Amino acid sequence: MKGQVLAVDFEKRALKDTQHKSENDKQSFYINKTKICNDAVTIFQTAKSGGIWHMRAYIADDGKYHHKSLRTKDKASAIEKATYEHARLLLLKAEGKAIFSPTVYKAVEQYLQHRYDYDVQMGSITVGRWSTIKTHLNWFKAFVNAEYRLDNYTAKALMDYQRFRREKGAKDVTIANEQAAINHFCKWAYDEGFHNMPKYVFPTTKLRGEDRAAIRRATFTDEEYKACYKDLQTWCSKAAKKKAAAKLIDAALGNDERLFNRDLFRHWFLIQANTMMRNGELFGLK
Repeated sequence: MKGQVLAVDFEKRALKDTQHKSENDKQSFYINKTKICNDAVTIFQTAKSGGIWHMRAYIADDGKYHHKSLRTKDKASAIEKATYEHARLLLLKAEGKAIFSPTVYKAVEQYLQHRYDYDVQMGSITVGRWSTIKTHLNWFKAFVNAEYRLDNYTAKALMDYQRFRREKGAKDVTIANEQAAINHFCKWAYDEGFHNMPKYVFPTTKLRGEDRAAIRRATFTDEEYKACYKDLQTWCSKAAKKKAAAKLIDAALGNDERLFNRDLFRHWFLIQANTMMRNGELFGLK
C-alpha cells in the first residue's frame, strides 16, 4: 500500500511540475510584453517572430482574444498600429458588427439569407435570380477552402479564378458574371466587418470568339437603338393609334387595351434598354 501511495504522490508531483514547466515555457515564448490603451491591449514579440510585433485584445462578448500581427519591428509603429486596431474593434462593437470573421461557408450562407430576406421577399429580385447568385457563390466556395475564415483571403486571392473556371468549361461571359456576384458578396462582408477589403482583384476578362459574338447578338448598337425608339415613337403616335383604332372597330374588336399595350411595350423597351434590368425585375416594378 505504501508503495502505491508513493507512486500516486509521485505522479501528482510530476504532473504539477510538467504543468508549471509548460506555463513557464508559454511565458518565455511571449517577450517584451507592453500594455497600452488603458491595459485593454497587449503588444508583444515572440521568440520566433524575428522581431515582429503582435497584439492581442480580449473580446468579452465573444469570450476570446483577438490576435493580429502588426508587421513591424519598430515599437513606436507597433503601438500606433495597435491603437488604431483597438479603435477599429470599438467601432465594430458600437455598430453591432462581427469582430471575428466567420468561415467562408458561414459567410456565404449569411449573405444568401440576407439577399433572400431583403431582396427576394421585397420583390427586388426573383427567386430564379437568387438561385443564380447561389450557383455563382458555390463556384467561389469550390475555388477557395470554404472551411477557412473569410479574412484569410487577401484582395488578390482570386487571381487564378478565371483559369479555374475555364478548366471547368465556363465561358468568359459566365466568369465575368460570377466575378461580379462574388464582389457583391465581398462588399457586403466588408460592410458587416467580416474582413477589411471591399472587393477582390480579378484580371481583366476579354471576351473572345463565341462570347464576344453572344454579347453582340444580345445588345444594340447606337444606330440600332435609335432606329428602335424612333419606330416606337411613330408606332405610338396619335395618328398611328387612330389608324389602328379604326381597323379594330371595323373588325369589331375592342381597342382600348390593345392601344394601351402599345404604350406599355414602348415604356418596357425604353426602361429595359436604359437600365439593363432583367425581365423579372421589370415585372416587379409598380
